[in-house]
Parts: sequence; C-alpha cells; structure tokens
Amino acid sequence: MNVFFFLTILIFISFLIQYGFIHNLQIKEELKLEKMENEFNAIKFDMLDRNYKSNFNFMHSLLHEITTLKNRIEKSENQAEYAQSIDAIEKIVLENFNQIYSNNIAMSVVLNEYKSKLENKHIKLSMNLPTDIFSNIKYDEQINLYLCLFDVVCEKIKDNSVLSIQGCSTKLQDVIKIVFETQEQCDEFDKLFKEFSYIQTYSFEENGYFNGLIMYKK
Repeated sequence: MNVFFFLTILIFISFLIQYGFIHNLQIKEELKLEKMENEFNAIKFDMLDRNYKSNFNFMHSLLHEITTLKNRIEKSENQAEYAQSIDAIEKIVLENFNQIYSNNIAMSVVLNEYKSKLENKHIKLSMNLPTDIFSNIKYDEQINLYLCLFDVVCEKIKDNSVLSIQGCSTKLQDVIKIVFETQEQCDEFDKLFKEFSYIQTYSFEENGYFNGLIMYKK
C-alpha cells in the first residue's frame, strides 16, 4: 500500500514537471511570436511612413505645376504655353499615380515601398486587382506576400519592361496573374512562394511569355 502511494506521488510529481516544462516552452514560443509580430509591425509602420512621404512629394510636385500654370495664365495669352504646362501635369500624375496606387490597399503600400526601384529600372505597370482580393488572408500576410513578389520582380525583370499584374476573385478562390519574360524569373517565382502554405502557385508559357499564377482557395 505504501509502495503504491509512493509510486502515485512520483507519477504526479513527474506529471507536474512535464507540464511545467511544456508550459514554459509554450510561453517561450508565444514570446518569440510576439517579438516577431512587433518587429513586423515596426517594419510595416516604417513602410507606411515612407508611403506618406512618397505621396507628399508627388502632391508637392503636382501643386507646383498647377501654381506655375496659374501664373502663366495670368501673365500670357499664348495658349501653347498652357498646353505644355497641362502636358507636364498629366505626365507627373500618370507616372506617379500608376506606381503608387492600386485598388488593393496592401498592394498600394508595397508599391510605394518599391516605387524607386521600379522607376530606376524604368518598369511600367499594368495592374488591375479587385479591392477585396486575398481579403481572407491577414493584412500583414498580404503585405509579406506582395513584398516577396516584388523582390523577385525587382531582381529579375529586365529594364524598360512592362509588368502586368492582373487579378480576379470568385467565391471559391482568388487568383493573381503575373507575366514574366523568361523561364528563370518563373522558376524563382515558383520557389519563393512555396513558403506560403495557404497559397498555390504555378507557371506556364503563353505566346513566348511565362505567366506566374498565385492562387488562394477560400
């Protein structure tokens, strides 16, 4: 009887030790995840700050051109001068607007992050994404997904290229199609997105170009 009681106590103590060990591991893992989340939030806030500064510079340039136009209208009767000013404003608006804005908020944030890199490589964007595409995925994960996409784009895409990013959303899945020019880009693309377990990706050739597809099943 005493032996049974002693064994019971030993088993209970052993259970407490194991429980404490597992609980400590869980706490450490939670702290690690919280630290990673805080670091990511800091990066995201930094991106948003740069996003604001980029938009501010764009608006400053636009307002400057508008002021110049008003002054010319007041001081001159030469309609050709007005046309030149209007053309300058249109160029500024189109070039900047296409590179800082998307219907999708997460994509817009990432576009601002990579705006200068795209400009340096003279990449023109052709983009059409639904506002709610990938809305079932957490916002920070959307950001991370698009960051990875543009890492590939900025490293691999040729200068003076047109980057096409098109998307569609249905009840069953969301799909984004990215057109690349070489197989090398698609191989990199396919490897990169394997880290996102909730995303399916593959590529295929069409009219000499390779298309990367990012698919999320709802």
